Amino acid sequence: MNGAAPGGVAPSHCAERKPVIAADQSGPRRYRAVIGWLALTLAVGGAAFWAGTTVSRPEVDPLDQPTASLYTVVAGQVGRAVDVSVTVSWPSGRPVVSAATGTVTTVNVRSGEMVKAGDQLVSVDLQPSFAAVGTVPAFRDIGPGVRGADVEQLQQMLNTLGYPVTVTGVHDAPSMAAARRWQKAVGIPGNGIVRRGQVTFTPTLPVRIVVPEDLTVGSQVSAGSPVATIVTGEPKFTIALASQQTALIPQDGQVLIKHGATTWEGVVSSSAEDRENGGVLWTVTDKAGKPVCGSDCDSLPVPGPTTVQGSVVVVPPTQGPVVPVASILGGPAGSAAVVLADGTQRAVTVLATSGGLSVVTGINPGQQIQLFGDTGS
Repeated sequence: MNGAAPGGVAPSHCAERKPVIAADQSGPRRYRAVIGWLALTLAVGGAAFWAGTTVSRPEVDPLDQPTASLYTVVAGQVGRAVDVSVTVSWPSGRPVVSAATGTVTTVNVRSGEMVKAGDQLVSVDLQPSFAAVGTVPAFRDIGPGVRGADVEQLQQMLNTLGYPVTVTGVHDAPSMAAARRWQKAVGIPGNGIVRRGQVTFTPTLPVRIVVPEDLTVGSQVSAGSPVATIVTGEPKFTIALASQQTALIPQDGQVLIKHGATTWEGVVSSSAEDRENGGVLWTVTDKAGKPVCGSDCDSLPVPGPTTVQGSVVVVPPTQGPVVPVASILGGPAGSAAVVLADGTQRAVTVLATSGGLSVVTGINPGQQIQLFGDTGS
């Protein structure tokens, strides 16, 4: 017997139990776990980010702090000059003319030489011609008994050269004897008669001369042909500047002129309009108004013009402690100061400035100063 109730209904105490289904709690627990994990991750990440930024970035960035650059003061020199071209020219005037006609056989002088009484100038047809002082040109033979101003000039030349004779204007026996001695000394065949062309008279001696370029051995001359031109003055030194240059170059600056191994010092003594080229023409002399070349003028080419190198001093050379201009602080009434390495200020006097550097007093070489930094004020 299976104990089943009639009608197929089992007794109540034997009725089949339906399982009780409880609410599934695994889902909420999983959600809470995820939320907790995320919160923990954010907390740890935030801590790590804070720690990373704190370690990698200092509280104060050194690059944000001003630093002073230091400069060690040195002893040196400051100065500046502007290069210029200087033109040298000699004035020339009256020609020295030949009294002879013929072929030039020797040229015994060169341009720029100083000629004095008794110097040989040229020879024409082998007959030499000598310089003598006189305003009357040689125009005839001076023989026995000849009178005139040209005879006086001849007698004065003989006296100058050491052949004494009384200046009478008459070529008498004593005059002819003196002339004979002179002719013998210079190698002229003669008996005291001075032939036309043996003497060339010029108003003054000694003089500096210019020899014509076309006067050469073999060239032809005639009476009255120039054999030289007298330089009538001293060399002139000029500087030609464009108008705008005068604003950059001081007229009162010292002028230095180089010629070979020699340097001449001068000043601008006058200024005039340069009508030929436009602009301004400065004349340079020494402080006394004389040519800057002094006793060396003989070394300059004659007649010129010749160009030589020069310079005008803009900032005179000045020696002393040298500091950068950037280190100098301006103060009231034109005062100046620098800042020492420890931040204290030191008053200085600026003596000269050029090229971003200044020579000052009030500080010594070897000291350190600030270029850019806190002045302590």
